[in-house]
Amino acid sequence: MKGPSRPATTQLPCGPSHLLGPLRISFVLFGGMVALQSSPTLDLTKVVYLFGTILCFLGALLVVWRMRASQTVINMIPWLAASLALVALIGISFFVARLNGTPVIDWVRDAAAYGLFAAVAVFALDAHVSVPRRFLVAILLLAGVLGGLSWMVEWLARRDILDLPIARLVFPSGQLPGMLYQFAAAMALVSSRSRIPWTFLAGVILAMFLITGTRSSLILLVGPVAMIMLLGRARLSSSLRPMVAHGIIAAAVVVGFQAAVTLLPATLPPTVEPPDGSAAARPTTTPRPDVLGDRVASLPSLLRNPTSDASMRERIAQYEATWTLFASSPIFGVGLGHPIEWIDVSGFDRSDYTADTPLVMPAKFGVAGILVFVCFAIAYISIARQVLRRRRHSAVAMTLVGYAATTLVGLPLGFPVEDKGASLALILLLGLTLMELRPNNPSRAEGFGEAGALESGPPLHA
Repeated sequence: MKGPSRPATTQLPCGPSHLLGPLRISFVLFGGMVALQSSPTLDLTKVVYLFGTILCFLGALLVVWRMRASQTVINMIPWLAASLALVALIGISFFVARLNGTPVIDWVRDAAAYGLFAAVAVFALDAHVSVPRRFLVAILLLAGVLGGLSWMVEWLARRDILDLPIARLVFPSGQLPGMLYQFAAAMALVSSRSRIPWTFLAGVILAMFLITGTRSSLILLVGPVAMIMLLGRARLSSSLRPMVAHGIIAAAVVVGFQAAVTLLPATLPPTVEPPDGSAAARPTTTPRPDVLGDRVASLPSLLRNPTSDASMRERIAQYEATWTLFASSPIFGVGLGHPIEWIDVSGFDRSDYTADTPLVMPAKFGVAGILVFVCFAIAYISIARQVLRRRRHSAVAMTLVGYAATTLVGLPLGFPVEDKGASLALILLLGLTLMELRPNNPSRAEGFGEAGALESGPPLHA
């Protein structure tokens, strides 16, 4: 007599193949961080990364196919269905773009971001069975810190706050450090043994954003606020302590940086004009430590009269340009790679394939794109609800809530998928999320699960 059937389970592979999972996700993540910052054009580095990512995707797809009967894959069916719809929409956009005269190379460059987003579910499903949990957290730490440093260097140079010998380290995306900030804040809230290092890390990451004078960085604080609301009134006092502490750390780092930048010009040797009159030996810019203070001081006037701010007027012009494109082709949009043209605040004509407005997506994909990304939102909510029902106060559950809240509040400033870093960050978050949902999930023992004692696991150095 046959016994009852047992559901398919997922486990880490054994043998030499156990290295392929970490190699795949490492190539997609760190290869992307290196390749995507090489140049604004489709160069050899990007082509190599593109073909390498396709090979990694095929390997990940094979892993997912082998575990297609597992409950985890069944839970991800809504996300996988939305991904297939996005792939079809990307294909349709090629013909739409060609009808509108968009060069193929421009379409490929723009399609890469959405193609990577369509592959997020497959890479995450692969990671949750092919990669150890600690490895996934470790590469989130490394990628978040590297991405944050590069983002900081990029904006310090753009705003002439500091004259640095390098323009960037890796792909300067705010999404990866933003994800690390949300995860570190969540760990600081639920951890007892490792609360101090996670609180310190959250404060440092927040400071990386703030010292650039980027006012939208304050939106990051929405995530921890949502997490505290999730913990409830009973844990309000205990959850406020790490949040206040990480704010003090961030403020201390910002003040220290500001003081160092202010004193820097006085410590530099005087510039001597070369005898031949050339300026090769002179620095290209003069540090402007007043930029940070000026941008912070502009917040009250921005709130009182948004149109008085130059960056706000620039965004309004981009809103109008993308709305015009959407209105001209509302069903399927104008296609990927189509130029978005507007006049900037200085009166110059600008043209780019992306813009700082959420309307950039419907301009490219039309109403069809809106429907597809609504499906992604529903799939995200579905996965988050499953984790919340199972481990409401786990660090991963709270990161899901914090990331969703931050994305929703920041949506008027741009469509996140346009930043390829968003897809890379989501692969890591979904990978950790699917580990939470495994039937044989060991997260309580490893410290990332529901914690009656609010334990979130041993430090990474243990």
